[in-house]
Amino acid sequence: MRSLLVLSLLVLGACASCPRPVVHAATADERAAIDAVMDDWHDAAASSDEARYFGHLTEDAIFLGTDATERWNPQQFRDYAHPAFEAGRGWRMRSVRRDVIVRGDVAWLDEDLETVNLGPARGSAVLLRSEDGVWRIAHYDLAITVPNERFVEVRDLLRAPPPPPQEP
Repeated sequence: MRSLLVLSLLVLGACASCPRPVVHAATADERAAIDAVMDDWHDAAASSDEARYFGHLTEDAIFLGTDATERWNPQQFRDYAHPAFEAGRGWRMRSVRRDVIVRGDVAWLDEDLETVNLGPARGSAVLLRSEDGVWRIAHYDLAITVPNERFVEVRDLLRAPPPPPQEP
């Protein structure tokens, strides 16, 4: 038991002394590269460019939409989005504020978005830098912001039973 405790302390001490990438606000070059990815991703959606849009995601990315049922991997998200892209009805979102933090080859950000259909929205993302230096989106969470003074009203709407379907 005593040797297990000593071994555990040695392992913990060794891990504590391992060099770790420093967390920092993105450098100018990192920020420019990440902004270019995010801005192009949003532009690809507005342009209904499905290949370019999904090309910015990692193979195992997760997209969280505004509805609680919307937790999609890239194929599920593509299945959802394809009809809109095919019909030229992509969505328009533009970042009006973005903060980026980097730790080694991982970046995370949050951004305020101007949108055509949702109104004010917020996105947060995790990006990974691949071996070739390209940043790709591994996780994106899109949220509709609710002003605090409107929260009770929105909560009550969400608690209410849905209206019955309308007849054609």
